[in-house]
Amino acid sequence: MGRSGHWQNIHTALVLVAVHMLMLIAFARGQEAVGLSSGNYGGISILRVNPAHMMQSGAYLQLNLVSSSSFFQNNFVYWQQSDMRIPDVLNDRDAAKEYFTHLKETLTYYQNTSLKSMSLAAGVIGPGFMLHTGRWAFGTYTAVRSYASITNLPYEIPVFVMEDINFKPLHNIRFVDENANIAMMNWAEVGASLAHTLIRDTYSDLSVGFTVRRLYGISAFFMKGNFADYTVVSAESMDIRKMDFDFGIATSIDLNDKYFSNAPSHINGKGWGLDVGVNYTRRRYGYNNNFRKKICEKEAEPYVWRIGVSLLDAGSIGFAARSQLHSFMVKDKYLDQLDTIRYTSVQQMIADASKIMLGDSDASYRGNHFRLGLPTAISLQFDYALTKKVFVNTMAILPVKTNKYTLLRPAQIYIVPRYETPYLEFSLPLSLYDYRIPRIGAAVRFGFLTIGTERISNYLGISNLTGLDVYASIQLFLERGHCLFGRKTGACHPDDTWYGRRKRSVQPIQ
Repeated sequence: MGRSGHWQNIHTALVLVAVHMLMLIAFARGQEAVGLSSGNYGGISILRVNPAHMMQSGAYLQLNLVSSSSFFQNNFVYWQQSDMRIPDVLNDRDAAKEYFTHLKETLTYYQNTSLKSMSLAAGVIGPGFMLHTGRWAFGTYTAVRSYASITNLPYEIPVFVMEDINFKPLHNIRFVDENANIAMMNWAEVGASLAHTLIRDTYSDLSVGFTVRRLYGISAFFMKGNFADYTVVSAESMDIRKMDFDFGIATSIDLNDKYFSNAPSHINGKGWGLDVGVNYTRRRYGYNNNFRKKICEKEAEPYVWRIGVSLLDAGSIGFAARSQLHSFMVKDKYLDQLDTIRYTSVQQMIADASKIMLGDSDASYRGNHFRLGLPTAISLQFDYALTKKVFVNTMAILPVKTNKYTLLRPAQIYIVPRYETPYLEFSLPLSLYDYRIPRIGAAVRFGFLTIGTERISNYLGISNLTGLDVYASIQLFLERGHCLFGRKTGACHPDDTWYGRRKRSVQPIQ
């Protein structure tokens, strides 16, 4: 049968997984989307950075119709910009499917031996609202999210995926690898947020906020490679000195189905998520609007700077329906005549791998449930007002591992200058991804519509394409200090008291 048997089937299955991951980016719209979340008119979108930021919102009522974002970055493969038809891929499902089906022809991989990594985040935030009442703010939203992460992946694995196991330059080389992680998860969530100003004096305040989310897991896959010491001798044989890895899968697709037929999506797991944040704000003037009775009359207080810290995406989803957990511990195993094996389904491939490596087709099975952690991170934020309308925001996203099996978030550092008014905003996000990849983006908001990217070079044709980033939002809001059927709230409206104009009198807190 030659290599058209076992290894060809593995190669096809791995490519299908890669296609599935890349297709998510084309048809869903997830990382930080700082053009939406760094300003004071982001509404529900600011919750992704710090729930306490609701207290600095420039709107007292904000309605989210739909917000979406997508992000993909890797250090293994790239598209040449001249060959990548971004509009076709983003707008035409059939064109994208055709394009990604021929991965080997469209992708070029870097020929080095560094560890490989990848992050993918795609999400849609559905209907939601935020209400600011003075010292309290409330919010709720619905969302669907997809996330995938690969860290510490040995360089030879993606090369074998791209070139096939018969790639002779990697034969008869002893590979020793450890701590590789692959994880993917799709889920829906319903969230409720609350923020409160705990301490307030004349020129500053301290606010706290949190978001509690109920999570509904749709599908998941992970593989945790603890250790591997092996040699690929040829397309037919492999010498394993030691191999230790776990993997789990939860999906509504029938794994015995040869053709991966579409199946209705089911809720295969449930869990909880939590975001919590603290924010300290330094004001230019004292407060004067706490005596106002109507919510709409309470003005947004201009600040000199604000600083915050938050814990994001703490939590996990436990999968117990249509789920499998497997564990492999192999020592001193020489696998031969692998090219004579043919697979008709993923389930058969798992069973045969267990039989060949462990001696029994059920030996790897550890149960029908597992728990996969969210991409938890700690975020630090600082926002400084240069003038009434010009700000500079800095932010750091630092990943935190909280579960044995988990999605992992990449580290990111941002500097975001922005021009901001209630109905017009422009920002220029400058970022450093994973401490090593510089990026330049742009975002603009016209009233209720925001669009942006953190990789504008993708659309200018000035670099190879190792990732994608795009986000958009449609939100309606009512500005603080402006009642819907009334005028501004008087002579002490913020427009009349910015930098150098008369100070406000301090009013008692109600």
